[in-house]
Amino acid sequence: VGIDTSPRTSSGKIDRRQLPDPAIAEPGSGQSGIQSAEAKRMRLRWIFRDVAGDDPAGSPGGPGQEEEDEEEAEKREEQQEQKEQEATAKAQQASAGASQLACQRLAELGVEASAPSVDALVNLVQVQAYKRGCVCFNKPLPAPAEILPMTLLPSPVPRRSFDQLKSLAHVFNRLIDRISIDVPWLVEQLAPLRSADLWMSRLLDLVESVYGSGGAAKDPRAEPRLLLMRQDYLPHGDGRYLQVEINTIAVAFAGLTGVVSKIHTEALRNFCPEGLLEHSAPLTENLPGEDFARALAAAHHDYSTASSASGASWNQSNVRVCFFCFQDDHLEMDQRHIEAYLETLGVPSARAFLGAHVELRGGDLARGGAGGTLFINGVETSVVYFHCTYCPEHFKNDVDWENRKLIELSKAVKAPSLLAHLAGTKKVQQVFSDTAVLTRFLSREEAEQCATVFARQFDPSHAESDWAVKAAIAKPEEWVLKPQREGGGNNLYGADLAAKLTDASGLEQYTLMERIRSHAVPAWLLQTGAGSAQRADTIPELGVFSSLYALGSGLATSSSARGNEGSAANGDCAHARSEESVNSVGGAMVRTKKASSAEGGVCMGFGVLDTPWLMSPSGVLPTGDKPTMDSSALTGELGSEGAIPILGPPYRWLQVDCACYYTANLYVKSVDAYFAMPRLEATEDEFWAANRGASSYDADTRAAILKAVRTEAQRRAAIPKLYKRNVALSHAKYRPLHPDLFLPFGCASPSPPPAAWPRIEALRVFQPEFFHVWESAVRGMDISKEVKAVLDGCFEFKLFTQGFCERLLDEVKHFKSQGLPHQRPNSMNRHGCILNEIGFGPLFDGLMAHYLVPVFRALFPDELGAGVDAHHTFLVKYEVGKDVNLGVHDDNSEVTVNIAMSEPEEYSGGTLALYHRGRCDNPQLEQFGEPYLHSARRGTALVHAGDVLHEVLTLSGGKRAALVMWLRSDAYRKQHGCALCGKYAPIA
Repeated sequence: VGIDTSPRTSSGKIDRRQLPDPAIAEPGSGQSGIQSAEAKRMRLRWIFRDVAGDDPAGSPGGPGQEEEDEEEAEKREEQQEQKEQEATAKAQQASAGASQLACQRLAELGVEASAPSVDALVNLVQVQAYKRGCVCFNKPLPAPAEILPMTLLPSPVPRRSFDQLKSLAHVFNRLIDRISIDVPWLVEQLAPLRSADLWMSRLLDLVESVYGSGGAAKDPRAEPRLLLMRQDYLPHGDGRYLQVEINTIAVAFAGLTGVVSKIHTEALRNFCPEGLLEHSAPLTENLPGEDFARALAAAHHDYSTASSASGASWNQSNVRVCFFCFQDDHLEMDQRHIEAYLETLGVPSARAFLGAHVELRGGDLARGGAGGTLFINGVETSVVYFHCTYCPEHFKNDVDWENRKLIELSKAVKAPSLLAHLAGTKKVQQVFSDTAVLTRFLSREEAEQCATVFARQFDPSHAESDWAVKAAIAKPEEWVLKPQREGGGNNLYGADLAAKLTDASGLEQYTLMERIRSHAVPAWLLQTGAGSAQRADTIPELGVFSSLYALGSGLATSSSARGNEGSAANGDCAHARSEESVNSVGGAMVRTKKASSAEGGVCMGFGVLDTPWLMSPSGVLPTGDKPTMDSSALTGELGSEGAIPILGPPYRWLQVDCACYYTANLYVKSVDAYFAMPRLEATEDEFWAANRGASSYDADTRAAILKAVRTEAQRRAAIPKLYKRNVALSHAKYRPLHPDLFLPFGCASPSPPPAAWPRIEALRVFQPEFFHVWESAVRGMDISKEVKAVLDGCFEFKLFTQGFCERLLDEVKHFKSQGLPHQRPNSMNRHGCILNEIGFGPLFDGLMAHYLVPVFRALFPDELGAGVDAHHTFLVKYEVGKDVNLGVHDDNSEVTVNIAMSEPEEYSGGTLALYHRGRCDNPQLEQFGEPYLHSARRGTALVHAGDVLHEVLTLSGGKRAALVMWLRSDAYRKQHGCALCGKYAPIA
């Protein structure tokens, strides 16, 4: 860690007899390189005692020992070498055949490699670990240092998933910071815990005494705030990474992660020289410890600047960053690495333990010394970096509680403050799945980004969560029950979970979360104290380290000139944006556990430390390339029994499904009525013989009706030919604004892919609430509680993200600006376009086949139980001076999907009114009761049976757009006939 801790003789020279063996054997040295565990411990005892601050002088074998003569030293070395050779022989015998398994692991990661031996790989990792200080201490100290549990090789993580989570880390920094300064809201969320959790109750009392109006009434906005966090994620079965939790206090492994990353890079460099970086790479510049140190240094320098500017007599050299820890910390070296980074930045630090002498000097005595200078063990403290106080066991007596209060009252920067600590509790994270909560603190766009990574969480004590509690009791293996504790080993699973939920007492202190189901991957694990590695099926949990330093309004500093990442506008946030001096992401770790283990804590012995190996998909079309329309990619099936067929082939999206399309149900907008056309050349007498109501119109109107109907019939007759022509023209001449929307869709996998489209992640298309509905549907569960039933045969739920809707609208606008030919959506709407015709057919085929149809089948088992055989997808627009309404009608579909593409604030009037189910020839003549008026935010879907009568009321201002899908099923029509004429005509 950059500190010379070599044992020395009494004369001050380096005592090489006490150094670790220089070759626990570097690869290629020709030495076996395997030492006994005891030999390694003896050689390393002095290094790590020195780093820990102990003085080994005078101990047996230490620097105080008298020098032996050269002959005796050689004899000892020979004896030690003989012991090591014996240990080597045993280790090599135990690892027989392991080289083949190591090669298999590398092959599983897609790397061409020669067959290395596992013992050599273990050797390299052990040497590098001791060399770089990647160790932990057994308890109690002093105790020998052991290699930190780790994997021999990094674990694969999709690069695009990592990039997404890295980007989100900036937003989560901002979210936690804003929650921490909204004290009333935070206290309101945690108040129910008081009756069931005495420790949380006492923490809330501490909040009241420091920040409440009845206490010191400190304003958290006025103070600088420092967050050193880690967000943990697990890969879900559908390819998404879902958030396990956000850690805001005593975040572990920031210091050691960078070391393990270097060890893994070295292992890959030595054992995987060929083709390593073709489609993958270890995470370089993975130094979260340095990032944390820079944030601590920024806070320290601002404290120093403010103190020196106060005019008081002040000595900067006596001020320290305090690592506030508990004694016998197993991960002391993790903190020592950060201390070393701070030292390189010129920032002095000190360590203090629970029970230290804490005092405030100065400050507002009437408010308990609020704003006073903090002294810990007599040393002025600029920043308190907490590595303790996150569980009840850390508070042994009232002195510990008083110390915590004094620290919070002081002007020292806290990492984290008590408020930020509480902002990271499970109970607060539980409400993140509510978008209304997120938009209180973030812009709508940021809230939607965050919501994509949340699993479902519930308060088991609330009545509205009864269904989730019952589901968890019935299938406890699919759920986890979390208390408000940190440190690992506290969650309830399986029978324990079911018993606690059944008992139902004290459930206020728990959060019920649906378990994230990950696929197991093989890995080599090197456990503490083990001389060899173990191969196991594992689950890798990705942790992203991030830091935020926000300048309070009461701190005058020049630090605002530093870079400010993530400076997007706050949007709908109810709070003024705090000035962020630092908002950064320092790197990532992977915490790998055996697939058989529910918990993953490294310190608790459940998992091992790991780092990400970023994997990039091969063969991806570079951005900006002109996509090609491959018709062969649009045919075929998913390849498993009962799978939903992919729709196709090309031009099939507007194939006429019944002959009645040309002759019946022809709409005339001027009289808001439907007519039949027996044949295109029909005379006026023939026409009116086929239609009733001729006496209702005068001669001129009857002539106008006949002309309009004939024109519409001619338009319909020309549709297939024009459709094919328009598709060909748009494909040949149109240059998309967003090329990723136009790639051909072809998939031979029977399971839904993580991407909704070859280059669009599903989380960019669908709102997070939809994934919950979809997961329940594909698992055969009842989804009635997850959608809103608004009428018989009518359901509402959130579907597309705002970003996807906006991209789609931008693309259509861009297409129309090119002057390319396209047809109107249908006979009733003049303005809009058929999305399938202008190139979106394959996109919606993919969305339909993998994501939408399972949900629609669950909602309409009678109509769509056998699948969807065709869809007509189009965009309609309403605007004053153009289309302003749409008369009462039913649809030529088994099921219709109507997706809002505009926000309600963007228009007035124009509401969708739904009445009841029941097809009729002239719905305009029917009598209706009060309609259900549907007005929803952009991206919300209304799914209704095709026979539901509905209309669009008159638009009085603004613009309104909607995306509509007509879904058709050949199996349903075999039994019930065409939706319009009642006769069966095969689809496709």
